[in-house]
Amino acid sequence: MDITGKIFLAPLAGITDSPFRIICKRFLADVTYSELISADGLYRNSKKTYLLTYFTEEERPFGIQIFGKDPEILSNATLKVQSLNPDFIDVNLGCPVKKVIRQGYGSSLLKNFANLKDAVISVVSSTRLPVSCKIRLGFNVDNGIKISQILQDCGVSFITVHGRIALNLFKKKSDWNSIKMIKKNVNIPVIGNGDIFSPEDAERLWNESGVDGIMVGRGSLGNPWIFKQIKDYMKTGKYENPSLEEKIDTLKEHYKLATDDGKKLETIFSMRKHFQWYLKGVKGLKKYKEIVNLTRDYSKIMEILDLIKKNG
Repeated sequence: MDITGKIFLAPLAGITDSPFRIICKRFLADVTYSELISADGLYRNSKKTYLLTYFTEEERPFGIQIFGKDPEILSNATLKVQSLNPDFIDVNLGCPVKKVIRQGYGSSLLKNFANLKDAVISVVSSTRLPVSCKIRLGFNVDNGIKISQILQDCGVSFITVHGRIALNLFKKKSDWNSIKMIKKNVNIPVIGNGDIFSPEDAERLWNESGVDGIMVGRGSLGNPWIFKQIKDYMKTGKYENPSLEEKIDTLKEHYKLATDDGKKLETIFSMRKHFQWYLKGVKGLKKYKEIVNLTRDYSKIMEILDLIKKNG
């Protein structure tokens, strides 16, 4: 799998579901991931967990990201994921959320290198697919180079590095210099991640760290065209910002995908956050949000979007 020069959509729990991934692909995201998926849930054959593995051909290249700590459970989950035929499997070693690390998952595995090694080898040895890992620089100190070298020795195909330690969550600036040093000290491809909110940010990260590709996470929220903007900027030195009309048309398409054109009303609620993100800065947004947050009527939401477009 060639990842050189590619722009990745980050796996974001509760956000990067299939409809959002499709929208981002249409705006030229190169690679997408599932949301964070529990290896324990797959091991137990949880229906709710399996729903998170759904993807379409349009979303390829597509990776399923799993998290866990027990090698046997991770191995079992890997075999199950492999049968779904994604393009690669990713192991989450970066999630800093308390409820995840409290159970020894995500970035918690960065505390103990022996446990880290056992967990990752159990995945790599259980699949014919490429395996990647998404990491932070460390749990409470920067051990990024050592962690990355361990993962390389475990046989992973590439790594994605978020330039913060886990305990910093999203505080402080992402340390792109540490990502640069990791890139210099491993032979596998490195994807840079953290604080990419504009095409200019993407170019700086690429130039400053020498990474093979970049991953956009929070910068894509309500802003799926960032992928095309980055590509345009890297190619021509300029890019266009979307008009309000384009924002609304894209949000409508997102609603259509998420709700099956209004037939799946239970997903209306999950779109509330996207409504807010797409339309950030729109005059009178608070009033519109209040209406949207209280309705499951798809046609009513479409009417509101048309009204916002009309009022400019």
